Amino acid sequence: MYMPSIFGESLFDNMFPFDEKFFTEKKDPLYGKNVSRLMKTDVRETEKTYELDIDLPGFKKDEIQIELKDGYLTVSAEKGLDEDEEDKKGKYIRKERYAGALSRTFYLGEEIREEEIKAKFENGILSVSIPKEEEKFYLVTSEDEKAGAEMSEYLISNGTKKIIYLANAVHGADYRRYQGAKKTADRKSCELEMKLLPTETEGRQMVYGELLKYAGTDTTLLFSTDKNAAEMISFLHRNDVKVPEDISVAGIDDDVFATIVYPTITTMKIDVEEKANMAVGILMRLIQGESCMPYIYKTKVQLIERESVKKR
Repeated sequence: MYMPSIFGESLFDNMFPFDEKFFTEKKDPLYGKNVSRLMKTDVRETEKTYELDIDLPGFKKDEIQIELKDGYLTVSAEKGLDEDEEDKKGKYIRKERYAGALSRTFYLGEEIREEEIKAKFENGILSVSIPKEEEKFYLVTSEDEKAGAEMSEYLISNGTKKIIYLANAVHGADYRRYQGAKKTADRKSCELEMKLLPTETEGRQMVYGELLKYAGTDTTLLFSTDKNAAEMISFLHRNDVKVPEDISVAGIDDDVFATIVYPTITTMKIDVEEKANMAVGILMRLIQGESCMPYIYKTKVQLIERESVKKR
């Protein structure tokens, strides 16, 4: 349902207007020449609904019908009058009210169900409340939790007794990778510690300095990105700490930073190109009117063994 475009300036272009010519030529108007002023509609937007106020003067509640079919909401009103009716004070000398019907149709989209629409009729005004469809979005990501879990499995199998996970954020992909690492560490009874890296270089250097004490132990520094892992390896070199002889370093992503340092970084491959192609494919299907399920797509991850982790 595409409410914003429907209830914008093109709202009334999407409705079936009254045909004045039909009413006058047939000489069967409900309100004669005033038909063009009937069923005037105001549309209001709230946080969760669209509210329609439709003028229907002269009608009773039981003379109004609302129908939702194939995404179209039709509001119709029908009145029947007895042409032989006489006024108590005499015969009519002019009679402009006739039996007839009016209707107006709104396109809502096929996502809305009839039971979701609420309506009430008071003082000649029909009020209709239409819920907004929850906005759908598609998320293309990677198997981040699996990346953390498999890397931790690999490190522990190579003798790591403590994993220090260094992340740039405590949410999103960084945190999902930590969750995967934690599951494996808990299962394997391996100590796991998480540290948050500052955004400024000076702050990160201070954190790296605090990690020097782990040189010579069975500790692996697992970074949420290869960029930070490469930065750490350069820092260790400047402080005469050998990788992986003194301490192991690993990353996640398998981007350019994994191969521009020595030793090259053992990492988990996140295929960015595959993610981009998948996102474009979903977008093209949506443009062509096709449905896409599910709403979350994950690309596969792969362990890439290089030189930065000490092996048994």
